[in-house]
Amino acid sequence: MKNRALDAIKQPGSSAKPLLAYGPGMANGVLQPGTVLDDSPKTAKGPGGHTYNNYSRRFYGYVTAREALAKSHNVATIDAFRKVGVKNGYQFIEQLNMSVPEDRHVEAGVLGAIEFTPEQIAAAYATFGNEGKFNESYLISRIEDADGNVVYEHEHKPKAVMSPQSAYLLTDVLRDVLRYGTGTLVGARIGNYDVAGKTGTAQESKDVWFVGYTPKISLSVWVGYDYEKSTPTVRPNDRLARIMWANFFNTIQQTKPKLSPAGTQFKRPGGIVSAEICSISGKRATEHCQHAGSVYTELFQSGHAPKEACDVHIEARVVDYDGVRYIANDKTPDDMVINQGVGIRIPDHHKGLNLDYTSGDHNIPWEKDPRQSEGTPRAPEVTVNGKNVTWQHTGQKSVVGYRVYRSTDGNTFSRVASIRLGEPYRYTGEAGAQYIVKAVDVVGLESGKSNVANLSKEQTAGEAEAADPLGVPSPPQGLEASYSGNGVNLAWQANPADEHVTHYRVYQDGRQIAEVKGTHYTHDGRFEGTRTYHVTAVNASGPSEASDTVNVQGHQPEPADSPTNGNEGDKSSHGENVGTNVWFRRLGILLFTT
Repeated sequence: MKNRALDAIKQPGSSAKPLLAYGPGMANGVLQPGTVLDDSPKTAKGPGGHTYNNYSRRFYGYVTAREALAKSHNVATIDAFRKVGVKNGYQFIEQLNMSVPEDRHVEAGVLGAIEFTPEQIAAAYATFGNEGKFNESYLISRIEDADGNVVYEHEHKPKAVMSPQSAYLLTDVLRDVLRYGTGTLVGARIGNYDVAGKTGTAQESKDVWFVGYTPKISLSVWVGYDYEKSTPTVRPNDRLARIMWANFFNTIQQTKPKLSPAGTQFKRPGGIVSAEICSISGKRATEHCQHAGSVYTELFQSGHAPKEACDVHIEARVVDYDGVRYIANDKTPDDMVINQGVGIRIPDHHKGLNLDYTSGDHNIPWEKDPRQSEGTPRAPEVTVNGKNVTWQHTGQKSVVGYRVYRSTDGNTFSRVASIRLGEPYRYTGEAGAQYIVKAVDVVGLESGKSNVANLSKEQTAGEAEAADPLGVPSPPQGLEASYSGNGVNLAWQANPADEHVTHYRVYQDGRQIAEVKGTHYTHDGRFEGTRTYHVTAVNASGPSEASDTVNVQGHQPEPADSPTNGNEGDKSSHGENVGTNVWFRRLGILLFTT
């Protein structure tokens, strides 16, 4: 008879991640719970390397080690393993009696491409709950003869493989697996017990695991099949290991409560400090991070809390030049920039990944505006078309926009409008007023006055309709917004064709954030609180009045029971009897006391 708790050698899936990456990383100080990892496309090392993926088939950009492990992100874990060193990871599990042949010391092992028994996994995880001390597992504690003499008694020989501080930090992260990560199904079923653990699902979901521990016991559950080759592939219900773990743990509390008494807590040792950090940069949080909503309090080993301030969230102004966004020149006037406020700098290799960033007001480019001042710019020539003052761009590269000035007495002119480069060079004026236009360059230098445009009452009355029969567009209708957890999706109705709308402007809290030609826009980035959006339509005559506003309530995304990594997923269960072959599901359960 086969004892699968001791003899079933199976792929552990993501339950290998704490053993090969996060455990040794925290043990040697390379990783802290707040260490930022890069979850972006990565190729396996070696010939014919494939690209690593997450279960969701998307990437998450910069994430903390805490989030990466709790939500079981594969690609971020590969980044963690590379920081730790593949060799160091396998040397670490050697200390846990988990020997792997050297020719199998592969990078993909951290995602579960190696094999262990439930007994090995339970003993290894017990180390994390035992202040970093490893004890060999055993079945017989003592043997006595007929007279009560002790013939044999097991002798504990604990071996320190982690410091109490690093073991506690790893445990605190693994608590979050049950709080909001891939193990919430377990967390919801066991009541108010202090438990840490990790899910695991092997390739094609042939083996599923849940390994959890308290300060007193470690329990691993494997569910799978003795024979893994079948046509079609037979898989167990991938929720079953978690369900069985919770049921078995609850049975222990009912029948053997002294094994892990209620109220027992993991003890936080000295030498651990708390610090407020930015969840995207992993550095010390600033007021800009507060504005963006990316600040949280994290635990660190003493001496490892970040000292550098976040440089990802910054306050900056942005301009658009030839369709490319740049950080504005320090001297470019505020009325000539597109966006201003706190935003986030996204590196080039993260662009186009639909990242789940708390971005603040807008995304900030890295490059600065390349334009240089050429001295005082030339003044444009203005003309009058009915009630509109129009002009052409002077063509100077240093010009960033134009300012329109109005006078009612012919002597004193006051600024009434700022027109950025690329916007319609047109202003709808008032009858009886005079107008001039000045060009503005990249450092704020103004040109001299243009020629004066006189809008006489007779001219505007007689020519306005013929010259400009349409006027500005009507406000866009039907604006709707929804929050996806990763951004705000906006959509509205197209204006009538006879209004000749060329584009729409999107505003958040009164600040323009985008110009689009279509009738929908996604404002990327998660946030908490309320944002207000509206849209205007633009044609050759200028912008419309604002659409009705919509309020959007942001929040942090709710975790799902379904895991979010490349080896795990809460998919539907498959039949146990498939085709002409009958396969028997086998269980491996091992309880290990620390």
